[in-house]
Amino acid sequence: MNWPFDDPPNLAVITKKPIAARQQPVLLVTHDDDDGAWQFLPLEGERDVRDAAVVSLRSMVERDGTLAQLANLPLGWRAWRESPDDPWHRQPNSDAGSLEG
Repeated sequence: MNWPFDDPPNLAVITKKPIAARQQPVLLVTHDDDDGAWQFLPLEGERDVRDAAVVSLRSMVERDGTLAQLANLPLGWRAWRESPDDPWHRQPNSDAGSLEG
């Protein structure tokens, strides 16, 4: 597979421990405007920094190949879906989706 992201495969990205452990799917992706960080999150639920995990961008794409569809997600935007089988929707981001400290 050709690497679809402008960011390198070893870029550190943020997710939640249950997603990193393959216990939950990624349903919300944010591409932060302020620092270009990627976050791979559940759609709902508490977003607590104590539940955060740092993994590589490549490991997330290997877990879920549909994440490659978001390689061109602009800075400051989010993508979401209701289930892993649904298509991704996109819109400008708001602070509501990010992990908070």
